[in-house]
Amino acid sequence: MGIARLGKAAMSIIPIPTTISSFRDALGIALELSDEFAFAQAAAVVDPSDRCVDFAVFTEVGDGLVPSLGWLSTRASGHPPLSRVVLYSVRSVDGLIIAEIDLAEYRFAAVTIGRMGANLVDWIETDGEMVRSYAYLTTPQTQWAMDAMAEGAVDCTDW
Repeated sequence: MGIARLGKAAMSIIPIPTTISSFRDALGIALELSDEFAFAQAAAVVDPSDRCVDFAVFTEVGDGLVPSLGWLSTRASGHPPLSRVVLYSVRSVDGLIIAEIDLAEYRFAAVTIGRMGANLVDWIETDGEMVRSYAYLTTPQTQWAMDAMAEGAVDCTDW
């Protein structure tokens, strides 16, 4: 188990697994975050062999994915280089409402991370009860997205 680096205002240390090879691994981290914080943003950097090589948590309310993307941009030129990224949000999740602004923020994050030379695997939102996977919402045919659905991520595709 590694220890997460904490961004501004974080008060606790989150143990993280050494690997993130599946949605289930990523979901475990999201639920750990929701156990610790009422609001948090986080980013995990995963190498090609599924090792979680870096992780940061931000608890400043109201900045969306900006702190995570900012941290990733400073991290992008580091060693080892970025390969894959999983983003997390702990906040109130309304399973009935998918806001276009959230989808736009996901797309922006995917493009921004892509320009850093990495792939955005998913943005997982949870309030500790409900879980939303943006990978599932945007590309439901992938194995990761199918695993998200199997693990109980909110299915909003028919609404």
